[in-house]
Amino acid sequence: MALQSALIKQSDILNQLVIDIESAEELGRVDHVWMIPESHKVMGLVCKSGLLGSQKKLVTLSQIAAIGSDGVMVNFDQAEVIAEEPKQSTSLIGHEVWSDGGDRVGKITDLLFDAQTGEVTEYLFVSSGWRGVTEGTYLLPPASIRSLGTKRIIITEALAQEPVLYSEGLRQKVTHARESLTEQAKDLTEQAKERAQTLGEQVKEKAQNLGDQARERSQNLVDQVKERSQALTEQAKDKLDQVSEEVQGTPSAPAEATNELVTTNDAEDVRSSPAS
Repeated sequence: MALQSALIKQSDILNQLVIDIESAEELGRVDHVWMIPESHKVMGLVCKSGLLGSQKKLVTLSQIAAIGSDGVMVNFDQAEVIAEEPKQSTSLIGHEVWSDGGDRVGKITDLLFDAQTGEVTEYLFVSSGWRGVTEGTYLLPPASIRSLGTKRIIITEALAQEPVLYSEGLRQKVTHARESLTEQAKDLTEQAKERAQTLGEQVKEKAQNLGDQARERSQNLVDQVKERSQALTEQAKDKLDQVSEEVQGTPSAPAEATNELVTTNDAEDVRSSPAS
């Protein structure tokens, strides 16, 4: 089984179980990577076992079958066991980082390497003192290293002046948290404004609807009053016309009676007059 190419950070595999994939037996736990600093290449892993980690085993890169999140699977061959770590194998973890301009930049804390080729792609370093906590972790490519010593390395002034950030420190996190809170507050304010505007428009629309309804009701009442008034006027007019007709028809009876009386008196006068 060939190990797939992937960038591995040393700190992610420290203290992981090392298991023989054939026997399923535990060989120990990862203590550190076995590397040659001058070539910036990881050759394998050093695992410890036994009381207080007194026993060491070196696993070459070619023996590593897989590196997972919980353990390292290896094809361990006793015939290929390396009894002692080669003298040229030296860890750069903890080395001081100085610039060629004479400034102490910080110290190396970790490294990234290709799991298949073993090539170190980046070293990781932090600033000295509390600045290392507040300012985060920076990348240090092997090409920027001018020289190596037993306790320190020298890097170019250009990198020291403008290092590339790998992971945020406390200062950046606080700044981003503050920016995030400010952005959230801004969003909440905008949402509140939009909500208030929406409520205002809803209230205005509701008031307008109520006003329209009130005007419609008022108009309906006016129309009803007009219709009622017109109906009463028509009824009054009809009643008046009826009364007028009745009043005009009443004198005709006495006239007929008068005519009848006149005719009767004339007849009586004729009877009572002496004959000529």
